Amino acid sequence: MKTIVHDDTSGFIASIAQSLPNTKIISEDINNFEHCIGCFSCWLKTPGKCILPDGYNDFGQQLGKSLELIIISTLYYGGQSPFPKGVLDRSIPYVLPFFKIRNREMHHQDRYKQGLNYKMYFYGDTMTQEEKNIAKKLVQAQALNLNASRYEVKFFDNIEDIKGVL
Repeated sequence: MKTIVHDDTSGFIASIAQSLPNTKIISEDINNFEHCIGCFSCWLKTPGKCILPDGYNDFGQQLGKSLELIIISTLYYGGQSPFPKGVLDRSIPYVLPFFKIRNREMHHQDRYKQGLNYKMYFYGDTMTQEEKNIAKKLVQAQALNLNASRYEVKFFDNIEDIKGVL
């Protein structure tokens, strides 16, 4: 299964993605999205599931069923826009609260054994090279934290160009 998280409110990505087989689409619903409150209930009280009842509470479990995570976002100061970043913050139940050393750094242990193929597609017509360099480092760190088996970062001048990689 493939999971696509995007910030496109025009409907362009949703219209393309709905025709992709075995794909779960997570799009911005600003009226129904709660930001992570850092309570760690997803680790301690309801393992693997967030306690916030907003429809995004099973995102960690969704990632556990996915082989590929694709995030499509406007580039905001070297990172994801608020919605995709918020969804990533809510992915903490995807890992366990215990630690292990990986690549000489401390990281959370895996709850799910398969490694994700993590793809990050940024778009925007005002991206600087410095922002792109920061974004590449950010996505590399996120991929390591998600125990991704591989990752990819691409930049597009406009959202319509993304159609060719989906």
